[in-house]
Amino acid sequence: KLSALLEQIKDIVLTLLEDYDVTEKINAFTGKMQHLITTYEVDKHAQVLMDKFIKLINQYEVKETVRKITSMLKNIDFKSCFEYCIKRIDEAIREVQSYEYKKFVQDINKFLDLIIKKIKSFDYEKFVDNINERIRDIRQKINNEIKNLDLTQKVEALKLYINDVGNVISGYMEQLGDTKLATIVEWIRDLLSSTTINELKNRLSELIEDVRDRIYTMDIQKEFKMYLKQLSQLYDKLVTCISDQWNNAAKRITTLAEEYDLRHFGVKIIDFVEHGFIIPEIKTRLVYIPTFEVSLRALREATFQTPAFTVPLTDLYIPSVTINMMKLKEIAIPIRFKTPEFTILNTFTVPSYTIDLNEIKQKIVQTIDQMMSSEFQWPSSEVYFGELKMKDMLFAGVTFPEINLPELQVPEIIIPKLNLNNFQFPNIEIPEFQLPQIPHTVTVPTFGKLTGEFKVVSPFFSLTSSADVQNTTISEKSPEFVASLSAQTTSKLEIIAFTLVADARISAPSMAQLIFRESVKVTHKFVKVDHNGEVTFSGQFMQGKVETVGTLNTEKNSAQLHNDITVMLQKKISIGMNTRYSHKLNIPEVELSSQVELQNELNTTVEIGRAHV
Repeated sequence: KLSALLEQIKDIVLTLLEDYDVTEKINAFTGKMQHLITTYEVDKHAQVLMDKFIKLINQYEVKETVRKITSMLKNIDFKSCFEYCIKRIDEAIREVQSYEYKKFVQDINKFLDLIIKKIKSFDYEKFVDNINERIRDIRQKINNEIKNLDLTQKVEALKLYINDVGNVISGYMEQLGDTKLATIVEWIRDLLSSTTINELKNRLSELIEDVRDRIYTMDIQKEFKMYLKQLSQLYDKLVTCISDQWNNAAKRITTLAEEYDLRHFGVKIIDFVEHGFIIPEIKTRLVYIPTFEVSLRALREATFQTPAFTVPLTDLYIPSVTINMMKLKEIAIPIRFKTPEFTILNTFTVPSYTIDLNEIKQKIVQTIDQMMSSEFQWPSSEVYFGELKMKDMLFAGVTFPEINLPELQVPEIIIPKLNLNNFQFPNIEIPEFQLPQIPHTVTVPTFGKLTGEFKVVSPFFSLTSSADVQNTTISEKSPEFVASLSAQTTSKLEIIAFTLVADARISAPSMAQLIFRESVKVTHKFVKVDHNGEVTFSGQFMQGKVETVGTLNTEKNSAQLHNDITVMLQKKISIGMNTRYSHKLNIPEVELSSQVELQNELNTTVEIGRAHV
């Protein structure tokens, strides 16, 4: 199969060579080049230049110089240098991995002390002298190597050889100056056959015709919607990629925060990236930027407002527009619209124009039709150029300047010294600086979370209950414990189906007060109970608050009890109680109906020697 394929390719290439007369064109070009070489004796001059070049190489031992430079480069042991750098990096990594924090801080403090001593004992004059001495040694070494390799003489010989080549080319340019420009053009025309030009015209015509058909059949609104849809898809892919990368980063941040007990800090970072911040509106004389949010959420919502601005040097005002990047394809593109009238520099008024996209498309198609119907004619060289010669052209006066290479050596370089006597510096003292010591005591919680669960499952009745006691302390100075209980029953008898949620919480904020909170919530089809209580102890102050709400609801009857009790102890005892009761009863069987609303409010104060109710 491979042989057959190669044979087919060979036949196609041979056919193309015969159709385009490639062999004849190559022969014609070769004949013209041989005629030029014979006329201007190019081969003789080239032979003379080649002999001079070989003589130059042999005379200055160029091969030996290249061999010496190559040997010098080979003697540089790059491998050892690289291995040494890798070894030092590995040692540094092992040292960092084996460092203890305490020793690490001590080493940094020693290093800072050393840096401060070096800065205080720095001698500027001696430093500049040492640098200049090193520069002189390096310069002398490089100049000695240049002298040993005779690079100066070899560069001079290369300069002479390049000037000889330039003189030969200048001689050819002078001989070419008397040649007619029409002869050059005719020679180029002879290289191009009519078959090549016709093929080029046909290819160009096919391309223009294809462009014309595409424009003629184009639905402008459909094309705009397609590109807007692609832009929305691109934006969606970009936001998805950013979201995926952020989700991975957020997981890493959460893991690190939990590992180093920085959970609160990690939550703040994640919340900042998700919700970001709002930049207020910016108003200037020319531009108005509305309020916008910089956050990942704003990118996902994809709704933006463009700035409103006035085009510079005009009174043309561009209003702000709200754009949803996910709904760009819903934007209606008008085929016909008007441009507003505006003034440039308060002098030139640009009137309003009506732009019709279909008319523009029609004009483009008509222009392409005119181009396709026109005929290309190659101009006659005798008519256009006449007796014009090459020396009459602008580039005929081009000459090759003589090349002058500078002397090959490293110049003397000296770093000047500053005259510090004319400068007045204030007394600068470097303060003592040390890193704080890292504490080595670790606080390990003695209690975490204790949980228990109890389940009863039967075809008639099921019960699921759970209880837990948890240490929710965040700060060492603010301990907190939480106990919770939850139970849920389901049964075919609705009377024994209920939900119970209860919790108790004890905390000591900043070890300044003790707070106890408890809550109970019972939910039943007919009964609902909601109870909340809180007791606060702080020095000689104590305050308690209890609120209980109970309701009973049936199909025809309802009852509600609401009771609030507040107790305060601070040099005196204050008790406040507010009770409200109401019911609506309707029992048709015994012809009984009742509606009652009761409210009782009691405030009691007990002080030394008296009581007030």
